Amino acid sequence: MAGEAFFHHDDGVLTVQPGQILMCDADRPFIRGFSLGLEELVLKLPHQLFAEVTGIDRIARPMVMN
Repeated sequence: MAGEAFFHHDDGVLTVQPGQILMCDADRPFIRGFSLGLEELVLKLPHQLFAEVTGIDRIARPMVMN
């Protein structure tokens, strides 16, 4: 929505900017941070519901999509 954030995980670091979505398994370790002015919308879904809605059984590593 506004601002920029970083997402540090086992495979490296991702940057998320306005208009992008980050999908990850929140049961795996990560660190996230942001600079001044971040506005975001966070949705947390149970694994089963996520799989039903997306058709994706599991997220092997975090993904950023436009």
